[in-house]
Amino acid sequence: MSRLFRGTLVAVFVLLLTACGKDEGFTSLSIPAAFLRVANAMPDSPQLNVLVNGRLVQRVNFGQSSTFIEVLPDLSLRFTVNYVQGGEVIPLITDEPLIIGIDHDATVIIAGTLANPRLVKLVNPPIGSTAVQDQLEVQIAHVAALSTEPVQFELKKGAELVQDMTLDFGEFTDLTQITGGDYTLTARSIESGSILWESGDFSLAAGVRGLFILVDHFGPGDGGIQMLSVGEQFSSRFANENLPAAVRIANMTPDRGPLDVYVDDVLFAENLAFGSVTDYLDIPVGEFDLSVKPFGDASITISENADVAISSGNFHTIALTGLADVNNSQLYVDNTRRVSTRLLLSATNTAPSFTNFDLYVMAQGSTVDTSSPRLVGLTQLPSTNSSLTLTLEAGSYDLAITANGNKDILHGPTRIDVSNGGLYSLFITDSFGGGEPIEIVFADDFN
Repeated sequence: MSRLFRGTLVAVFVLLLTACGKDEGFTSLSIPAAFLRVANAMPDSPQLNVLVNGRLVQRVNFGQSSTFIEVLPDLSLRFTVNYVQGGEVIPLITDEPLIIGIDHDATVIIAGTLANPRLVKLVNPPIGSTAVQDQLEVQIAHVAALSTEPVQFELKKGAELVQDMTLDFGEFTDLTQITGGDYTLTARSIESGSILWESGDFSLAAGVRGLFILVDHFGPGDGGIQMLSVGEQFSSRFANENLPAAVRIANMTPDRGPLDVYVDDVLFAENLAFGSVTDYLDIPVGEFDLSVKPFGDASITISENADVAISSGNFHTIALTGLADVNNSQLYVDNTRRVSTRLLLSATNTAPSFTNFDLYVMAQGSTVDTSSPRLVGLTQLPSTNSSLTLTLEAGSYDLAITANGNKDILHGPTRIDVSNGGLYSLFITDSFGGGEPIEIVFADDFN
């Protein structure tokens, strides 16, 4: 029987059920369905809108997957992906055909880049038709668009090699039956043989169907990739994965000379002048005690911060500030994924003489009096609102700073020129020695 004929029968069957379902003596029957899930593996994408037959069904950011949704089986579905930029809907993929059989499940991975999009479609039979008692099914896909070299995957249970496969970008394995238990997964470069990513130990339970997708990674290290475990409601990183971490130090302490920074009583960064921001430095994952001392004098402690937590796979910033005997530090995780359609601007309040700022980012020629702040309530460090980030599109802007809820300008307007795909940051601080006028230290792509 042709797909078209079967699809027509399904549609007619659904209409008949709708018409007759309330008749006396009618016995309810299940309506045939198929199941669709969407994952976004496009490294430079904003949030993507997914439409099926013209109806919005999901919105997914990079690294996210949707829940399974029910769709009509054995019909040619029209799969469309778009995004919004500047108030305009930008088409990315339009009316891509997709057919899913009755009770089959499909995962559509949005891969490639905005300039070269690609759909990777994994359509699998009903889990009940392939499930084996005490076993589970796993599948691996390579969709890391910025690391398109072939990658070798090794799945091990203890010392036993369970599966060894090599995938090019856009390729995926068939469903593989394995027993439940503790596993490790390793990704290696075919060209050099070096390890690009390691999962660490993780557990798999029998009776499920697992999907692991290789995506691009924007943290420290040379691998440039990581694996996501795609579930029915979300995608997640591996809890014990082996990814490095890095941190930079921003010294915004206006009334001190150069500073030294110690990690667990070991000198980590030295001779940091006021207003300086170091490069990112490698640091072990985990917790440590941070202490700040005058340059060259380990006998004096200016500030301490116990149990500072460094997370795997991330870039971090530690900001230092204070006046006289009150000195503070705070750790932030930095977002370093570049998106083609917009830029990120982060602002951190490290001014010890000012408790709360509003930040205005205005079209050139605009004024604070006729504009609204883009960041409201940048509170004095340390606070959860000490560092905030906003999204902009490329252009030239006037930047101004006021006290929170006040239109009196404390700094600016200052012109900034920013480009899409950029990562821009600024630190608001006192003048050298402390107090007014406030100053701005520009970092990242500003330099």
